[in-house]
This record gives sequence, structure tokens and C-alpha cells, in this order.
Amino acid sequence: MIEILVEIERLRGLAILMVLCCHFFAFHVDPSLLHPAAYKFFSRQWPGVELFFVLSGFVIGRSLARRFAPNRSSTASLREALAYLVRRAFRVLPPPLFWIAVVAVYVALFDSTMMSELLGSLWAFITLRHHTVLIFHRPSIPYFGPFWSLSVEERFYLGILLVFLIVRHRKMRIVLLVAVMLTILVCFRVYGWTIHGRFLPDAPIWFLARLRFDALLAGTLIALLISEHRSQDLTTSRRLLLFALFLVALVVQLGATTFLENTRWEQFYTNVFYISGGIMVYLAQRNQGLVMGAHGNGLARGFELLGRISFSVYVCHLFVFERILCMGHITKISTWQALALWGPLALAATIFASYLSYSFIESPFRAWGRRLAKSIERSV
Repeated sequence: MIEILVEIERLRGLAILMVLCCHFFAFHVDPSLLHPAAYKFFSRQWPGVELFFVLSGFVIGRSLARRFAPNRSSTASLREALAYLVRRAFRVLPPPLFWIAVVAVYVALFDSTMMSELLGSLWAFITLRHHTVLIFHRPSIPYFGPFWSLSVEERFYLGILLVFLIVRHRKMRIVLLVAVMLTILVCFRVYGWTIHGRFLPDAPIWFLARLRFDALLAGTLIALLISEHRSQDLTTSRRLLLFALFLVALVVQLGATTFLENTRWEQFYTNVFYISGGIMVYLAQRNQGLVMGAHGNGLARGFELLGRISFSVYVCHLFVFERILCMGHITKISTWQALALWGPLALAATIFASYLSYSFIESPFRAWGRRLAKSIERSV
């Protein structure tokens, strides 16, 4: 069984906290309430998604590298591929489908005019093209905006499986992935603003996601390049050096967007965030307390819990935010008193709803998928 890296879970917790901060302040807080620099800081935490991409690439690469060993027979590899698809399906499909169903019930009861849009979002999610729908059709239901990244990741899961099936040698896999990554950087990053013959100067680069695999590939390459052996214990001086490196990457991940404007050059500085995210993931996978200190402290346990339920948080938070604020008849928070009341309340409600989703939907289906995958792997 593949070891669970608790510091990777902590990074997941950090990433989802960045996303929550970004969406809450960008969508629900009046910019005039805060100093412009402070508002930019809180409302531009979208690099949390970049960190999620690197983390997903690392976890998938680590799993596939161990399961698709070069000496496995073709029959065993095909069984493993089928088991992989089962695990992925039971991992990534139930929570989004559950929350689409929840929103469908809400729409049917309170605003049936949005039902066609909801069905369109469901179809876009099933066909793995929610990112392009978000660009060209601008659906009126905002709750499924984060699903764009799920479409990107699901396409990546299928593509990376083909790489591990076809290319058996570890070094050749690395060479191929590096070549694909460089191709994306050169072709997509330079010319990616034109899609379907349309030039999109104002579209954020992370939505132009037909080939948005660079951050995912960065995580996979980290998984393939690191040593298979356990990391040695660090000396005090080396630990301090690596911790300082982690802090620098963290500062870049959290703060760089405060000083960068939304311009055409955004397509280049997004590279900075998956590089800094890659550094954080590399240090976290050592599992030696470089991320949030020693195992077991309160801060670390909190981020581990948040990381564990992060997928459920990601798919439901916009809907929960909207419903909580509607209780107070609030469209934009414009006073400090309202922010102090509704901010923590929206966060607490999101975590509570996500924990229920994780406990009763995500975790049971995930366990069921693992059992089915194991039965496939053991079949003759």
C-alpha cells in the first residue's frame, strides 16, 4: 500500500484555503471595504489552484510509477489500467454529481428557469469540457465555476495513463513528459490566447485549458525524479535551509499576485506559481516536518483535516457561500461588522457541509472504488 504523506495533505489544506479566500473576497466583498493592496492579496489567491494541479500531478505520478513497473506483463498492466480508471471514477465523480443534484433540487424548488443551464453544466461536466463552456457560454449558474479544473484534471488522468501504459522505461517517461511540457510552454503559452479561431485578450489563462497540463506535469515529474528510497534525516543546518526555501516558495505562492496586474503577461507568470508550488510539494513529500512543523501540533492537524476534505470543499463552496449570504440578504459585504459575522459563518458552513459530503459521499464511494480496483487487480 502506498504511504500517505501527511505533509502533502497539509498542502492540500493550504491550497483549498487559498481558493476559499479568493472566491469569497472576489465575489462577495466590496473592494472599497479594504485597502487596495489588501483586497488584491485576499481576492487573488487563485494560485491555490496551481498548487492543487501540482499536488494532483505528484499524487497520480507517484501512484502510477509504483503500479506500472517496467517488468510487468502487458496483461497485468491492462488490469492495472482498468483498476486505475475505477479508482479515479469513484474518487472524482461522486462529490460533484452529488452537489449538482443538491443544486438541482434547489433550482427545481426556487428557480426552475435555471434548470436548462444546470442540465448544460451537468453535460459539460460529464463530457469533460466544462472549462471551454465557461469561456464561451458564460453559464448563469455560478456554483459550478470551479468544475473547469476538474475537466482539466480528468483529461490529464486519461492522458497520463496512456503514457505509463505505452512507455515502459522510467527515463523515457521522464523524457516524454519533459518534451510535452516544453511543447505546452512554447506553443500554448505563446499562442494559446487564440482558441477556435477567436482571440481572447481578456480571458484568464487558467481557463484556456485544453492543454493546461503544465502544472500537472510538473507534479508528475517530481514524483518520477525523486528517489525511491526514504529521505535521510536532516541535519539542523540543512533543515533550516530547506525550511527557508519553503518559506520563500510560500511567500511567492501567497503574495505575488498582489503586485501583478491582470494583463496578457499573466500567461507567463502563472509558470512562477507552479514552480513555487513544485518546490513546496518536493519539500512536503520528504515528510520530515518541513511543512507546518512537527507532526501532531494543532495547526498541522487542522490543515490535514482541511486537506482531507478539500475536494468536497472545492465542489460545494460557491453554492454554500451564496446560500449563507442570501440568508442575510447580502449581495456584497460592505462593512467590517458584516465581514466579521458572515465571513466566519460562511467558512464554518462550508467546512460543515463539506465534512458531511466527505463522510457520507466521498469517503464511502472512494473505499468502494478501492475494493473494486483490488478485485480487478487480483483477477486472472
